[in-house]
Amino acid sequence: SAEHHGVELQGVELHGLALDVWDAVRALPERPRTAVLLRYLEDLKEAEIAEAMDCPLGTVKSLLSLARTRLSEELGPEFFGGGA
Repeated sequence: SAEHHGVELQGVELHGLALDVWDAVRALPERPRTAVLLRYLEDLKEAEIAEAMDCPLGTVKSLLSLARTRLSEELGPEFFGGGA
């Protein structure tokens, strides 16, 4: 049915977005990429990431900020809720 086709199309679009996000994350330098994966895949808090990466909390905040900036440039500012 047309409705079923729409669901399939949406799934393809979502799958494409996931691939774009993964490609953008993989393109990050190692430390920001690690921080992003721990934050968003492992759902760790910033303090837990600092402990896991053996670095100060401020460094984690800087790494996540750098990663978000690069991902926004790659994926568009609306990806993180910014933009018009």
